[in-house]
Amino acid sequence: MIALGDCLSNAEIASALFISERTVRKHIASVFTKLGISSRAEAAVIASHQRRSLLSKSGVSDTF
Repeated sequence: MIALGDCLSNAEIASALFISERTVRKHIASVFTKLGISSRAEAAVIASHQRRSLLSKSGVSDTF
């Protein structure tokens, strides 16, 4: 989810995780199904909310 939130392409995610793009596509499809979403934009919004929630719980600011 973080990679989607950071707007990384499937190729960039695959390269970072040392897996194939096909594997990335399958994992993303699985996540979309489980979350009931249909776009990368929706996933990015969810990832952003999760990141902010985690940062606020840890007391770390997400502003620069």
